[in-house]
Amino acid sequence: MGIIILCGLPVIVLGLYIYLKDREREPFSLLMQLLWKGMLSCLLVLVISGILSLFFPIFGMETAEMTNKQLLIYAFLCVALIEESCKYFFVYKNTFDHKEFDSTFDMAVYAAFVSLGFAFFENIEYLIQYGVAGQFVRYFTAVPMHLCTGIFMGIYLGDAALAQRKNIREARWDKFFALVIPILLHGFYDYTIMAGFNAAWIISFICIIALSIIVVNYKRNHDVKIKYPNNVCPKCGERIVGVYCIKCGKKLF
Repeated sequence: MGIIILCGLPVIVLGLYIYLKDREREPFSLLMQLLWKGMLSCLLVLVISGILSLFFPIFGMETAEMTNKQLLIYAFLCVALIEESCKYFFVYKNTFDHKEFDSTFDMAVYAAFVSLGFAFFENIEYLIQYGVAGQFVRYFTAVPMHLCTGIFMGIYLGDAALAQRKNIREARWDKFFALVIPILLHGFYDYTIMAGFNAAWIISFICIIALSIIVVNYKRNHDVKIKYPNNVCPKCGERIVGVYCIKCGKKLF
């Protein structure tokens, strides 16, 4: 129980932060399901990495033995690409068409909770390997970083859901960036740590956290509905067709 509390403390704090940012709170049961899906995504990463290690020796190498080029490949492809792709899979599969997903900011909350579930599972793994002392570093670095990549993933997926009503091509680009931006952020974060670029890591970490807070507040204040109950216009009560109300002509999306 003590281990679970230790691993879950930063997840609870950061989960409450993003939960309270949402103007229309999401069902608690759904968020718990997403935490669980995040844990499954971490387990999936372990399975995929284990299989790939049979074919690519770099997966089994110690980072201390790698050259800078190998560290770059390992950070971006072996870690960031696989981890963010697994999180993306569970976020998209379980929430993009969910009935509760009715505004763009919702997806930021969903992706954040999947990412925090991932971080929780990873915390347990690291605690078993490195003990309690190593966990305190992760509380203030890796767990917030997972939250940040989840936020950016969710922001772009929220925009993609809105864009699908008007511009399929734009929606595809939003889905693409929902995966690529987290990979780039995650990969750069891991590479600077592994390569020992401490100053670059600290500066970039602070910038990413600050940018995430700015983006969260902006998107929260500019939240856009992508669904209305029973497709009814909130202004006059008439049916919505496409992006317009058929009676008052109000553009809703």
